Amino acid sequence: MIKLKVGLHRYKLSFVSEDALNGDLAEVDHRAGVIRLSKTLRDRPELLFSTMIHELLHAILEHYGEALGLGERDEEMLIETLSEPLAAALVESGLVTLGAMQFGGEVVTEV
Repeated sequence: MIKLKVGLHRYKLSFVSEDALNGDLAEVDHRAGVIRLSKTLRDRPELLFSTMIHELLHAILEHYGEALGLGERDEEMLIETLSEPLAAALVESGLVTLGAMQFGGEVVTEV
Protein backbone atom coordinates (compact mmCIF):
# COMPACT_ATOMS: atom_id res chain seq x y z
CA MET A 1 0.00 0.00 0.00
CA ILE A 2 1.23 3.48 -0.90
CA LYS A 3 1.49 5.99 1.96
CA LEU A 4 1.67 9.77 1.82
CA LYS A 5 1.52 12.70 4.19
CA VAL A 6 -0.57 15.83 3.96
CA GLY A 7 1.17 18.04 6.46
CA LEU A 8 1.02 16.10 9.73
CA HIS A 9 -1.75 13.81 8.51
CA ARG A 10 -1.09 10.41 6.98
CA TYR A 11 -3.06 8.87 4.14
CA LYS A 12 -2.90 5.55 2.35
CA LEU A 13 -3.46 5.44 -1.39
CA SER A 14 -5.29 2.41 -2.70
CA PHE A 15 -6.79 1.28 -5.97
CA VAL A 16 -10.29 -0.19 -5.82
CA SER A 17 -13.03 -1.24 -8.22
CA GLU A 18 -15.33 1.43 -9.60
CA ASP A 19 -18.21 -0.45 -7.92
CA ALA A 20 -16.60 0.24 -4.53
CA LEU A 21 -16.68 3.95 -5.44
CA ASN A 22 -20.33 3.94 -6.57
CA GLY A 23 -19.26 4.88 -10.09
CA ASP A 24 -16.97 7.72 -9.04
CA LEU A 25 -13.30 7.87 -10.01
CA ALA A 26 -12.05 8.47 -6.47
CA GLU A 27 -12.91 9.35 -2.90
CA VAL A 28 -11.11 10.43 0.21
CA ASP A 29 -11.99 9.10 3.66
CA HIS A 30 -10.46 11.54 6.13
CA ARG A 31 -11.33 9.50 9.22
CA ALA A 32 -9.69 6.35 7.89
CA GLY A 33 -6.92 8.31 6.20
CA VAL A 34 -7.47 6.63 2.84
CA ILE A 35 -7.60 7.98 -0.71
CA ARG A 36 -9.27 5.44 -2.96
CA LEU A 37 -8.73 5.62 -6.71
CA SER A 38 -10.52 3.59 -9.35
CA LYS A 39 -8.44 0.79 -10.85
CA THR A 40 -9.65 1.98 -14.26
CA LEU A 41 -7.42 5.05 -13.87
CA ARG A 42 -4.29 2.88 -14.20
CA ASP A 43 -4.78 2.92 -17.98
CA ARG A 44 -5.19 6.70 -18.09
CA PRO A 45 -2.14 8.38 -16.52
CA GLU A 46 -3.24 11.96 -17.20
CA LEU A 47 -6.62 11.38 -15.57
CA LEU A 48 -5.02 9.39 -12.73
CA PHE A 49 -2.65 12.25 -11.95
CA SER A 50 -5.29 15.00 -12.07
CA THR A 51 -7.68 12.87 -9.99
CA MET A 52 -4.96 12.26 -7.41
CA ILE A 53 -4.28 16.03 -7.26
CA HIS A 54 -8.04 16.59 -6.84
CA GLU A 55 -8.23 14.21 -3.88
CA LEU A 56 -5.05 15.64 -2.31
CA LEU A 57 -6.61 19.09 -2.46
CA HIS A 58 -9.62 17.71 -0.57
CA ALA A 59 -7.24 16.36 2.09
CA ILE A 60 -5.40 19.69 2.33
CA LEU A 61 -8.62 21.66 2.72
CA GLU A 62 -9.95 19.17 5.27
CA HIS A 63 -7.00 19.80 7.56
CA TYR A 64 -5.89 23.32 6.67
CA GLY A 65 -8.83 25.06 4.99
CA GLU A 66 -11.13 25.79 7.91
CA ALA A 67 -10.26 29.49 7.86
CA LEU A 68 -11.62 29.70 4.31
CA GLY A 69 -15.10 28.89 5.59
CA LEU A 70 -16.04 26.99 2.45
CA GLY A 71 -19.18 24.93 2.29
CA GLU A 72 -19.09 21.55 0.57
CA ARG A 73 -20.30 22.98 -2.76
CA ASP A 74 -17.78 25.84 -2.75
CA GLU A 75 -14.97 23.50 -1.76
CA GLU A 76 -15.75 21.22 -4.69
CA MET A 77 -15.91 24.20 -7.06
CA LEU A 78 -12.54 25.48 -5.83
CA ILE A 79 -10.94 22.05 -6.20
CA GLU A 80 -12.44 21.53 -9.66
CA THR A 81 -11.04 24.93 -10.66
CA LEU A 82 -7.52 24.22 -9.35
CA SER A 83 -6.86 20.51 -9.86
CA GLU A 84 -6.72 20.28 -13.68
CA PRO A 85 -4.51 23.36 -14.28
CA LEU A 86 -2.24 22.39 -11.37
CA ALA A 87 -1.78 18.88 -12.73
CA ALA A 88 -1.19 20.25 -16.24
CA ALA A 89 1.37 22.78 -15.00
CA LEU A 90 3.34 20.07 -13.17
CA VAL A 91 3.34 17.81 -16.23
CA GLU A 92 4.00 20.49 -18.85
CA SER A 93 6.86 21.98 -16.82
CA GLY A 94 8.56 18.59 -16.73
CA LEU A 95 8.37 18.32 -12.94
CA VAL A 96 6.15 15.24 -13.33
CA THR A 97 6.49 12.59 -16.03
CA LEU A 98 3.49 10.44 -16.78
CA GLY A 99 5.31 7.60 -18.56
CA ALA A 100 5.46 4.73 -16.11
CA MET A 101 3.90 6.41 -13.08
CA GLN A 102 5.25 5.17 -9.77
CA PHE A 103 4.09 5.77 -6.24
CA GLY A 104 6.40 4.61 -3.49
CA GLY A 105 8.34 2.44 -5.94
CA GLU A 106 5.16 0.69 -7.12
CA VAL A 107 4.48 1.13 -10.85
CA VAL A 108 0.80 1.93 -11.18
CA THR A 109 0.64 2.80 -14.88
CA GLU A 110 2.49 1.64 -17.94
CA VAL A 111 2.31 3.72 -21.10
